[in-house]
Amino acid sequence: ITKQIFDRASKIFFVSQGNLNIAKRHLYSHLNNAVVVRNPVNILNTEVVAYPKTNVIHFANIGRYTINYKGQDILFEVFSSEKWKSREWQLHLYGEGPDEKYLRELSKFYQLDSRIIFEGYVNDIRNVWANNHILLMPSIGEGTPLAMVEAMICGRPCVMTDVAGHREWVNEGINGFIAESPSVRYFDAALERAWNKRQDWYQMGLNAHETAIKQYDPHCGETILKYLHDHL
Repeated sequence: ITKQIFDRASKIFFVSQGNLNIAKRHLYSHLNNAVVVRNPVNILNTEVVAYPKTNVIHFANIGRYTINYKGQDILFEVFSSEKWKSREWQLHLYGEGPDEKYLRELSKFYQLDSRIIFEGYVNDIRNVWANNHILLMPSIGEGTPLAMVEAMICGRPCVMTDVAGHREWVNEGINGFIAESPSVRYFDAALERAWNKRQDWYQMGLNAHETAIKQYDPHCGETILKYLHDHL
């Protein structure tokens, strides 16, 4: 039934080519009526945010506290190793959601509660990036996350998992880092590569900004309305 609905639709919208490819595989259909569009970005000022000048590295994770999709628990386990505990860093979690209590208890279990700060939901994304150096997203499932696009627009590199549309935006070692899968092993390896190149994060952030400005759609609502108008 799902395949029939998709095949009969005038247009089907996806927010990444990666999601479209998955749908083609699941539905064994070319989906010639499909279009990749951009999500709206909640940023009016698209200039690079000044890079924080602190000796302590500040990591940011932005997203709903739902570990089955966002994988924050993977990130906590990565940071629980003695290697990471010996380094100077803080992790700031921005968001809210049903798994907050679990994540707070998990941070205590790993003895990271002094390192991990639950910031809650925030509206001012530029202020987030005025205080953080790099985005960490150990996501298990995504489309094209706004948190990634907004971080890149603000001039910050990202460490992402290889799901959905992340590789369409992030180039390994150029404007960020890609973990081969959403697992502790692979995310730790990607984060280690990032840590070893942290002196390059500022330039990588500028590269990320350049990529995002080219790829995001500042008028995505109008774009979708035009597609709908043309097929009514």
